[in-house]
Amino acid sequence: MRHHVLIVGTTGSGKTVLVKEIAYQLSGGRAVALDAVGHFYHLAYNGAEVRVILPVTRRLARRGLRAIAKRAASRAIWKGRGRYRARAYGRGEVLTRIELEVEAQHGRGRFQIYPWALESKDILYDLPRAIPILSQQARIFYKRVLEEAKRISGASGVDDLFKFLTSPAEDQRGRPAVMYEKIGSSLGLHSSTMENIVRALLALVETGLVDVAAAGKGRPFRVREPPYRKALGGYAVVDISSLNTHQQRLVVYRVLDAVFKTARPITAVLIDEAHLFFPQTRNEDEQAFIEAHLTRLTRLGRAKGIAVVFATHMPDDLNDVVIQLANTKIVLRSDQKVLEKLGVPAAERRFLTKADRGLAYVQSYTYRHPVYVKVSKNAVHLG
Repeated sequence: MRHHVLIVGTTGSGKTVLVKEIAYQLSGGRAVALDAVGHFYHLAYNGAEVRVILPVTRRLARRGLRAIAKRAASRAIWKGRGRYRARAYGRGEVLTRIELEVEAQHGRGRFQIYPWALESKDILYDLPRAIPILSQQARIFYKRVLEEAKRISGASGVDDLFKFLTSPAEDQRGRPAVMYEKIGSSLGLHSSTMENIVRALLALVETGLVDVAAAGKGRPFRVREPPYRKALGGYAVVDISSLNTHQQRLVVYRVLDAVFKTARPITAVLIDEAHLFFPQTRNEDEQAFIEAHLTRLTRLGRAKGIAVVFATHMPDDLNDVVIQLANTKIVLRSDQKVLEKLGVPAAERRFLTKADRGLAYVQSYTYRHPVYVKVSKNAVHLG
């Protein structure tokens, strides 16, 4: 596991079932599943203690505590009928967790829901590590620009800083300009660098995941990042199923940083649809950003006991570093080009293009020769 695993298979080949079976085997220890569909809650019906990190957008928070609990319950119940009971806990105005009990046709399950959102004071200075938008030049000067904007405006929140930087101003010659152009000119920075920084702040604002708070009819509350040592202390599901790709990447990169900081041997990270978070890209700055995260998680993380399982049906869209780092490859039914890229011998390629669901070809440094295994479903997992 600590040499990392890549699972590849086309739709319907049994890839996600295999990932969930691995999650089930690891659920008694310390494992983190990045859940882009809502599949990994259901191990609770097998008796697993499931912690769920649930990102809460401003829009969801405005609908109140009941809506947040209902969002988690709908994933747990999946598409059947069921009942749930929820109890919210907080510290001051901060919503810390929701205890959720579900009774559905699949059985009964208990969940610890940890609402998740970012605060400006925590994310602003970490923005270069959170969003793969900034160019190398912009990353170098980002902190200096941020401090200058905060000094002039007195603003500290992401929204207020963006509004300030895009507000009307006058340049040194008294001509109409935008505030970020004026600050860029005073710091000797090219306009494209300043525009890149402003776009990154806008991208952060548009996620709706920063400075999340609700007030009005119900109980007022704020949402912030949970204490990761508790939230990631056992089998944890990071539910990104209701987010768009941009929001998902922000959550994933931030949580994976927390996994690295809090890891204890052995900590397994299960990444289904890995091409969404570690894609192949022609943009050099984005490529460097992604590979820096991969290196930290896999190469440096391995010394801390981190084991990563990457799964994808689109290896052509997956960063090549993942394929290089995974010393065990599990290949289910795939097309010829995919099998050739993974180094599967020609004789096996002809067979694997038509293989039955759940039949997997395994190449690993632990085996002298490749082997075939049959994946079977031994636990309740839906979807």
